[in-house]
Amino acid sequence: MALSGLFILMTQHQLEYPKFYDKLYALLTPAVFMAKHRSVFLQLLDACLKSSYLQAYLVASFAKRLSRLTLSVPPAGALIIIALIHNLLRRHPSINFLVHWEVAQDDGVASLPKKIGADPFNNEETDPAKSGAMRSSLWEIDTLRHHYTPAVSRFVASLETDLTVRAKTMEMKITDFSSGSYATVF
Repeated sequence: MALSGLFILMTQHQLEYPKFYDKLYALLTPAVFMAKHRSVFLQLLDACLKSSYLQAYLVASFAKRLSRLTLSVPPAGALIIIALIHNLLRRHPSINFLVHWEVAQDDGVASLPKKIGADPFNNEETDPAKSGAMRSSLWEIDTLRHHYTPAVSRFVASLETDLTVRAKTMEMKITDFSSGSYATVF
């Protein structure tokens, strides 16, 4: 809850807070999705990552950390994360290379990525600059196409088509997803 006050002080009153994004990055754990005020936190996270002045490595680190969290959070949390990552990809085109696209070979048959099983991203790293996200991909989002909850897999499928037509795609409102639970997913 202190993040709200700190964000207002930084944006409206020019308070300098060193390593703000490092601290925010460290807060992204599965426990956040069980917290009482998770909806407020996730809306503030989305607001903090709106600036077009953020460096690509920082946004890539947040996107990768969030995508890694989709593998360990409840389905309602996965929906929020997918919406957050979608917004990051829309706001920051410089990280679109993270999207895990399969490359077609000369014969027209789709192939697997070149390095199977190697992900240079270090999820345990607390410094976004050292996480290795810029050398990784968002393969976790691709795995969500086969999620056990149909709502999650359908949402990922719809976003894949949305990201191919960037002119028609709007940012998603995190408030629409942030109060989700198992009951709302079903």
